[in-house]
Amino acid sequence: GVITLEGRIQALINLGAGFNPALPGRDNVLNSASLFGFKHRAAKSILDEVVSFSELEEFIDSPVGTYSSGMKARLGFGVAVSLRPDILLVDEILSVGDQLFKNKCFLKMQELRKSGVTMILVTHSLTTARQMCDRALWLEKGALRKLGTVKETVQSYLNFLDDLEKERAEAHIETAPEKVIKNPKQQKSLRSSQKLFPPVYDECDRVENIKFDISIDGKEVEHFRVHSKLDFNFEFDLKVRVTSLNVSICIYHKDTVRKVCTISTLNGDLLKAVHSGHVRCKVTIHDMVLQPGSYVVVLPVHDGQSYLYRNIVKEFVITSNENMIWETVDLNYTYTVQCPERAALEFRNA
Repeated sequence: GVITLEGRIQALINLGAGFNPALPGRDNVLNSASLFGFKHRAAKSILDEVVSFSELEEFIDSPVGTYSSGMKARLGFGVAVSLRPDILLVDEILSVGDQLFKNKCFLKMQELRKSGVTMILVTHSLTTARQMCDRALWLEKGALRKLGTVKETVQSYLNFLDDLEKERAEAHIETAPEKVIKNPKQQKSLRSSQKLFPPVYDECDRVENIKFDISIDGKEVEHFRVHSKLDFNFEFDLKVRVTSLNVSICIYHKDTVRKVCTISTLNGDLLKAVHSGHVRCKVTIHDMVLQPGSYVVVLPVHDGQSYLYRNIVKEFVITSNENMIWETVDLNYTYTVQCPERAALEFRNA
């Protein structure tokens, strides 16, 4: 292709690149301005702006080689944004210093954007892209996948991630527990692969014929959208008589191995009267609020404090619902904007 460049260009890629570690910060700023075509008087005016922005007044006359990496980045960012570029190339650079300084950098970027500076931002942060950009280009392994408005491109990328999670889940869905029981060698291999979710009790001398599935409107599913209404269904046979039966459904985030939820029959003492025979239960989730990702279900079956069974019984994938989602859960809400001078706006997240 062809790139036509019109105007002064500055890169925020490797902050501090080109600084001479033996020279003070002051001289490095003046040298950077001179290389950018500034005369001595203009360079000195930029020096004051850089020092004020980077908050390095006490260290500006110290050799850059004595600066910490954070101080070098502050100085480099200050130089880059103070040289009045027409085009600014930014590569994952908005993480300089502490939270207050990061906010200062974002405000400066917004100020430059409003003043007409053209920005090309390379980032993995979808939030940053939505906040800073009008159009977006998505590259996958060097190939163009999507070019359009930032909202359209971000949504295409989220759909792509959802598809990857689905493929991953379908390729690694665990063998049904009752089949594991019939194959001791496979059971041993499976147990060794599940050390991230210990302890495992699956000797099957107390509980057998364990089944667990997830269904929506009676149809078994392996993946579904956030805010879906669904059922967790499980059943098993007790091989021994018990006195205080309880069962928990423990949900772990597969990648972080962090437990995000536990649902137990202890609430309500639902299985207190069951001492033997066949057990069958359904848990209805009216609104699945966990964020998109891959999850693992571990099913502990207890007699009092003692395990009768505990192992992974299901893996599932939650996909997005075309809205950006942050943190662990995505609450079901209605958002109403009630500005007096304009018509009310409403957004329903469900």
